Amino acid sequence: MTPHPATAETVSTLYDFDSFVGTSPIMQRLYAMLERAGPSDAPVLLTGPTGSGKELAALSLHRRSRRAAAPLLTLNCAALPHDMIESELFGYRRGAFTGAVSDHPGLLGRVAGGTLFLDEISEMPVVLQAKLLRALENGTYTPLGDTRERQADMRIIAASNREPTHAMHDGHLRPDLYYRLAGLHIALPSLKARGRGDIQRLAQFLLGKICRAHDKVTFATLTPAALDWLSQQSLPGNIRELENMLRHAVILQEADRIEVHHLSTFSAALADLTAPLTLAAAERQHIENAIQICDGNLTAAARRLDIDVSTLHRKRKSWDSDSSGVPGL
Repeated sequence: MTPHPATAETVSTLYDFDSFVGTSPIMQRLYAMLERAGPSDAPVLLTGPTGSGKELAALSLHRRSRRAAAPLLTLNCAALPHDMIESELFGYRRGAFTGAVSDHPGLLGRVAGGTLFLDEISEMPVVLQAKLLRALENGTYTPLGDTRERQADMRIIAASNREPTHAMHDGHLRPDLYYRLAGLHIALPSLKARGRGDIQRLAQFLLGKICRAHDKVTFATLTPAALDWLSQQSLPGNIRELENMLRHAVILQEADRIEVHHLSTFSAALADLTAPLTLAAAERQHIENAIQICDGNLTAAARRLDIDVSTLHRKRKSWDSDSSGVPGL
């Protein structure tokens, strides 16, 4: 299969730094910081909005470290119930709790000289943050149901989309853990802050990636007007929002030549600007759009909507109840 000649440049776009795409001055400064911080064994705190590339930054740091041959393990603290985070992180002995039918080493036991990436660290329960701080300071930890301390050989990289001073003020992040992590603090910029050139370069790169993933023989192209329109958008969901917008145009609208209206349709749905809906239907659409922007991360979606995550769970459960027994739902 040969891509359309007009899109050859898009398909051949190379990463500009590891898995990053972007050449703006603000990204060049980020790349330089990652280069310098990578070889150090010091903990790193990555901050920045959702979808700004914190996972890519963690991978870049690991690749440049003396631990690159060992594992890079990840725990998303926002993706697990609070009572599961402790067992996943510290491990447990058989019989430590109902369902613990065998020993489980946990991430601290499995990392084995590698790097542990703790995403959304401010979503970790504060009591567990204290246990993590002890493991960082002493290099030891105790699995659930055990009495014997274990040694932990690892580098910690943590990430949060909360601004650290706000997270500490609101009680989501222990100050002592923050100061232990933030010896190397790297802030990732929003996509909007990166400027027109990076937005357009990323759009073309992501479009080629989407077309390849869906086996499009003739690759889609973005018109100059569409590229200009994209560079003027706020894109609060950053790279994830941009990618979802392009995927929507390529797959659902089957567009080979992507015009402004193909993109603005998705944007309007996210902003809930169209269609007369009941108040309940409008609320549901707004919530589901926020969940989509956050790639299914309910904690991040709740924060974006400024509601408690338990409220979000309750609303979704009520929708399931309302749709039960209704044909087609």
